[in-house]
Amino acid sequence: MSRIFLYLLIPACLFANLPRLAGAAEMLPLAETMQRDAALISVDFVDTHHGWAVGHRGTIWHTGDGGQSWQLQNSGTPAILSSVSFADTQRGWAVGGKSVPYTRRSEAVILRTLDGGSTWNVVAAPTLPRLIYVKFFDAAHGVVVGESTAMYPSGTFKTDDGGLSWTALSSTAAHQWRAAVFTSPENGVLVDQQGAWAQYDGSQIELGRFASETAAPTFAIAMSDDLNGWRVGGGSLMQTTRDGGTTWQTPAELPLSQAASRLFDATAVATVGSHVWIAGAPGTRVFHSGNGGQSWQPSATSIRTPLRALKFIDERHGWAVGELGTIVATVDGGMTWTTQRRGGESAAVWLATPASTMPPLELVAHMAAADGLFVASDNLLPRKAPLGEQRSQVEALVECGGTSSTHAWQFELNQQEQSSDSAQMLLELLNNRSDGEAAEWLLQRASMQLLMWRPSVVVIPHPTDEPTPGADQLIQQVVEQAIELCRSRGIDELGLTPITVKRVVGLLGGGRQGTIVVPTSEFASTLSTTPEEYASVARGLVATEHTTPPPFVALELIDQQSGLAAPRRDVTTGLFFAPGGGTRRITSAAPIGNLQELKMLAQRRKHLVRLLDYSESNPGWSAQVVNMTGGLSPEAGGQLMFQLAEGYRETGRLDLAADTYYLLAHRYPNHPLVEKSLAWLIHYYSSSEIAHVSSMATTDRVDTRPLANMAAPSLPTASLANPEGQTSGLKREDRFERARQLGEYIRQARPALAAEPQLGTALAVAQRGRGFAADADRFFLVLGKSSADEAWRRVARTERWLAEPTPAPPDKSIATCKFVGTRPHLDGQLDDETWTKARVVRMVSKANSLETKVWFASDAEFMYIAAACPRGYTTEVALPDATQ
Repeated sequence: MSRIFLYLLIPACLFANLPRLAGAAEMLPLAETMQRDAALISVDFVDTHHGWAVGHRGTIWHTGDGGQSWQLQNSGTPAILSSVSFADTQRGWAVGGKSVPYTRRSEAVILRTLDGGSTWNVVAAPTLPRLIYVKFFDAAHGVVVGESTAMYPSGTFKTDDGGLSWTALSSTAAHQWRAAVFTSPENGVLVDQQGAWAQYDGSQIELGRFASETAAPTFAIAMSDDLNGWRVGGGSLMQTTRDGGTTWQTPAELPLSQAASRLFDATAVATVGSHVWIAGAPGTRVFHSGNGGQSWQPSATSIRTPLRALKFIDERHGWAVGELGTIVATVDGGMTWTTQRRGGESAAVWLATPASTMPPLELVAHMAAADGLFVASDNLLPRKAPLGEQRSQVEALVECGGTSSTHAWQFELNQQEQSSDSAQMLLELLNNRSDGEAAEWLLQRASMQLLMWRPSVVVIPHPTDEPTPGADQLIQQVVEQAIELCRSRGIDELGLTPITVKRVVGLLGGGRQGTIVVPTSEFASTLSTTPEEYASVARGLVATEHTTPPPFVALELIDQQSGLAAPRRDVTTGLFFAPGGGTRRITSAAPIGNLQELKMLAQRRKHLVRLLDYSESNPGWSAQVVNMTGGLSPEAGGQLMFQLAEGYRETGRLDLAADTYYLLAHRYPNHPLVEKSLAWLIHYYSSSEIAHVSSMATTDRVDTRPLANMAAPSLPTASLANPEGQTSGLKREDRFERARQLGEYIRQARPALAAEPQLGTALAVAQRGRGFAADADRFFLVLGKSSADEAWRRVARTERWLAEPTPAPPDKSIATCKFVGTRPHLDGQLDDETWTKARVVRMVSKANSLETKVWFASDAEFMYIAAACPRGYTTEVALPDATQ
């Protein structure tokens, strides 16, 4: 008994002397514990007492006393909430979104409350994309802004019934909006990923000119009325408008040196009359102007981590929110700031992300979710990517328990540049873009991240093979220099003091062994599963194809303080991070009674994953492996079944893949991977080419119904019927009929997926194959005149032309395929008769002018395609108008 007593007593003594963070968790479920340090990215107050702040992990905080106390409200969603707006103290809305695994598609989340947030209800908006902004002007009229999609190029919607229904606003073009502000239902200003501005005048969104020549992104906009407003962004970017966004001027600069100015990212702005406040990263300073930007006065906060949003209710009362659940407030117009709550102070671990990839998500899940450490990451040399993809990367890190994921907008690289194997050549390229200052800029950026997050452990790329990515080499060199520099130098102007990193470890790739091996397939009681399984959904948010991660992450110890033991299975070995003490959340294990059962299931799943890896999807026995998933959770069982289906697909057993995808959707209708499976099935059954190939195939196959004995759980109203028969041997018309049936199910159960033009196009082709040409023509007629972007309208017009050719070709690039009568020798040389006689098409990348050559040829049975692509080639290409 004494040993048990001491075990309980010692932690109590330790915790009693630790500084208590506002809102610190006691012993709560993991999801709620992580909400208490979740980043906050929007805040709204209706008066000096009633306010709400929202952010990552579906977090909603509410105060009714001006922030003296904050209460966590139940949002009912784990999705990232990006914006909140209240019409009065009772009626409010919060919006955000989530990515659909493996699809590069997003879905909106809209929440509504009529009782001040005591209860939040989901508003059905099944076809809307992820949303980044909401504003309600009264209880009925509001607007939301989100990502552009093929069906909704404007990405902007309005409501006249309190958000129960939404109407898309028209736009002159599709844009990926980064920020927006509306002062009325008829007046709004938006900015896109490229920095171009647009205005909404009550009829449509019209793109204006670029606001400035700078490449710095805009992060936030604020308008004090219809005409006067501000935009702020990277590198202290700051401009003001006096005519509603038609023209923009640069006011007096912030009181910072040139070096500090380009390091400070202005991520939040608020304005009341002639008063303007600006905050950002780091969160150590808030800048205030009382004369419309003619002069600025900085004020200090006690916060280092980034601030993400500002709200002032009048000239004196304001709030700022940011990373780690931070809320600070002022009652004197921003002269002084008081911390009202925060869930943490700094990061225990900082990851310098490998240039072309996300950090190993299983490692993040191990450190952040299982161990409760605050983990921040930054990509110093990121790949140029659409905003939606960048948001999915943030979502993936948050899904694994991570704190913050950012990237250096100053140093974005295209695909070819990232593939360079020379750090020196890459640095020269960056120098050409920055007047020879790239090395200094990179060093300053890395230093500020370290000074801001103040980690004990830094993880960096550690390439050791030849050739190694030049970008990763450069990141390693820069971060190691920054670590040394930060020991003696801070950034006084921004209130950042020197730090000493206690340990530096290098991240190895390619399955190499290191001195540190972090297991990710071992059971973690705080997760009730393994880090590998915990991160499985997150992997799908940043990938388009399923892959099985290795059971461990290999790292190499590079440097550490003297006296520390060498780590072997954990990067934090020998370092103490007090739970609830500023760098680590308080975590709790699953109930003792469930631990043994959960461990057994996790071990079982681990074995099944490895067996499937080595089976090469052999239908003779892998079906038995899947039959063993009966005791697993729906999440784990669905993941395994998807893995089996992918294995079938990759090895060319498409009929087996189809049966397995179908049964996955039937057995686990709500699994995150079902949408990817259904989309594949629609294209598979709609394909005339697949139908043709299948009709020529032999019928002496292995049994293709290995999963028929699997019981299905209770299904939702729109349920997927039990499969009748097997895919193998289906006649052409039966395949098209199965596509139609799947389409009907998707329209009922997953209307957002059904609204995608690529799915509708495949179904229309299937209808044409069934003999219902009028139905297909009707779909393409509507698509050609819809709000879909121009690319899909061209597809619709082309499909109608293919059905009934006219002398005038469609307005789409055309390439001819020459009949050569000979089969090619597949040796990659492209010098045999097939290719020398074939037609060649030259395609030029819009991004970097690189040329790719594509050959088309055919014989009596097959069409042959070959391509010669330069290394690092990007797929954004432009065909000539026609190739004869």
